[in-house]
Amino acid sequence: MGANNELFDASLRHAIDLQRVTAGDIGKLNKTLDEAERELVARLRTGLSQDMTRARLSALLNDVRVLRKELFRKLQGQNTADMTQLSRAEANVTGVLLNKSLGLNLEFAAVSARTLQALVTEHPFSGGANAARTLEQWWIGLEAADARRIHDAIMMGMIQGETVDQMVARVRKTTALTRLNAAAVVRTAANHVSNASRMAFFEENSQLIRALRWVSTLDGRTTPVCMARDGHYSPLSGKSTKGVPRPWLSPLTARPPAHPACRSNQVAILDDVGLADMLPDRPYVADVRTGRRREIDFRADAKARVGATRWSQMSTKQIDSEIRAEKLSWSTQHIGQVPGKMNYDEWLRTQPHSFQNQVLGNGKAELFRKGLRLDRYVDRAGNELTLDQLIQLTGG
Repeated sequence: MGANNELFDASLRHAIDLQRVTAGDIGKLNKTLDEAERELVARLRTGLSQDMTRARLSALLNDVRVLRKELFRKLQGQNTADMTQLSRAEANVTGVLLNKSLGLNLEFAAVSARTLQALVTEHPFSGGANAARTLEQWWIGLEAADARRIHDAIMMGMIQGETVDQMVARVRKTTALTRLNAAAVVRTAANHVSNASRMAFFEENSQLIRALRWVSTLDGRTTPVCMARDGHYSPLSGKSTKGVPRPWLSPLTARPPAHPACRSNQVAILDDVGLADMLPDRPYVADVRTGRRREIDFRADAKARVGATRWSQMSTKQIDSEIRAEKLSWSTQHIGQVPGKMNYDEWLRTQPHSFQNQVLGNGKAELFRKGLRLDRYVDRAGNELTLDQLIQLTGG
């Protein structure tokens, strides 16, 4: 059992490390997009400032299309290279974590380079209930959507008789959406490659693995499907559920990512005997805001508490001290730890009704408090059920 404690804890720490790596990948993405946007704006200002004939408009649209195509080929190549490196690293680190957890130095069966490459280039991954594409297909789809939005923005600007500045601003709104979508692909691809690489390692060394446990992030931004699946167990593919702890994952073959930008992962279980009572504590954050939003609110709350007049007279050091006091007060009330055997459903039931309402919505939260389990809130495909569907489900 000590090995499972160590492995569970190390896997959670590694998941945090993976988020840092992904943040670095998104940083590279944004740098490339920044350079591309400067070039796009320059081309637009030059092209749109001329007397526009049909031929010139066609040439400008084609020039922009070629420019963006080159951008997406670069982004796809960059992302594929990053994911290839990540697949190798994840397969290797899984063996390292297992050995550290077992206190041994075993020789594990390696995952072939061909298998790892296929995980990156050939295996589709989820982008929502109705979308599963390979990494290349996701980038092709982003390119097509980006081209369509830019084309429509330019044409709409021409029809409306907008100035060059207005048309450029219109186009930049579309590229802002492209930036968000591209970052979501990078995050989701990283989750897919990380989990798939570890699954491939587990399959190669299946004699050591008894089961898999779905682990979701305990905070207010976790999606309904990941809330429902947290703490649920499944066998490796093709294996019986014999010896797999309950509750079982539904469907048993579900694997992260469950949706765009999914943060969930699956942890290997080496021995299920007494697992639930031996798992280490898990951290939680009882807040639905992002970290960035909290930072903004901490500053605003500190200013309101101190008063605007006094605030304006304070030094930077004094202001920072007041903001830290807000953070400390918030963390005391909203951050903590729970036993490792506690899943999202059990954890949410310990939280105030106001937080349950924020996470689930008032109607669904009321059903939750009446005893409806979170794993009933989604169907087998991971689609969130509506309030009306849940009411029908409960017969009330």
